[in-house]
Amino acid sequence: MTERVPDKERVESLATAVTFNQIRNAIGILTEMMEETYRKHDDASEQDIINRLRRMGKNIGVEFSRYWEPGQKGVENMLLSMYKAIFGTNVSVEEPADKKSYHDYRNRKVYDVIDKKCPLCKEKRATNIAGCELVIGVVEGMFEAMARRHPGADIPLLKAEEVLESKTRGDDRCKHRYVLDRPDHK
Repeated sequence: MTERVPDKERVESLATAVTFNQIRNAIGILTEMMEETYRKHDDASEQDIINRLRRMGKNIGVEFSRYWEPGQKGVENMLLSMYKAIFGTNVSVEEPADKKSYHDYRNRKVYDVIDKKCPLCKEKRATNIAGCELVIGVVEGMFEAMARRHPGADIPLLKAEEVLESKTRGDDRCKHRYVLDRPDHK
């Protein structure tokens, strides 16, 4: 798989300096509004709201993948490339050292993405719902769309598992967990 080259208009929009400050604030406000609205009217739980944010992110990821895909092979390299290109952040990817993680996920490979400068979670907010729930939805959507678009390319199905840490909740960094959907994929 080679890196997808977007059309001229998409290149210009990808090169445009969009301030993540505005996006971060919008996501924060959206999350707080969702909590207030859905809890009042639909009796939604925190997990229901997280699921809605992830679905939104997943839809964004599917659409975004139509214009750009990472050219690297391997889950770790693809994750590094996606976070850099889409969110403008340098992350590290770790596999949990404890064997319990593999057992908990039925021997599927687990990846933790560490983001010390998450663009959607700069500071603690009055909610436990992290802005980066949207981020992990985008990443899952990208992997899903690429796997569908390139059936013979052996693209892994990477599933967003959870946001383990978030600056929104007062942590020093954001930590996102992903799990390979197929246990035999490397």
